[in-house]
Amino acid sequence: MRLPGPTHLVILSRGKAAEALEWTRGVITRLGLTLNATKTCIRQAREESFNFLGYTFGPHRYRKDGHWYLGASPAKKAVVRIKEKVGDLLVPSNVGTWPEVRDRLNRMLRGWSAYYG
Repeated sequence: MRLPGPTHLVILSRGKAAEALEWTRGVITRLGLTLNATKTCIRQAREESFNFLGYTFGPHRYRKDGHWYLGASPAKKAVVRIKEKVGDLLVPSNVGTWPEVRDRLNRMLRGWSAYYG
C-alpha cells in the first residue's frame, strides 16, 4: 500500500517508548508500510529538543527569570525561512506599489503567525 505523501507521527510516552515504537512498527508493517529508519528515534523530551512540522519541542528557557519549561516554538529553520521571505519582499528592486507590498507582507506574516501562534 502506498500513501499519497509522507505521514508524520510523534508518540508521547512515559517510560514505555521502546514498547510503543515496536507496537507502532508492527501495525505499520501489517498495513504494508515501513517506518523511515533514519527519521525514527526515541527522545527524552524533558532533556532534549526535537523538530516536528516546523516546531521545536522540548525544554525551553523562560527569558524573564531563566527557569526551564517544556514547550514548543517555531524551529530555527522556519524562522530563517520567514526572514528570507520578508527580506526578498522588502528589497529596493521591488517596484510594486507600497499598498501591494504591504498587503503581501501582511498576508505572509498573518499566515505565519496563525500557524505558529
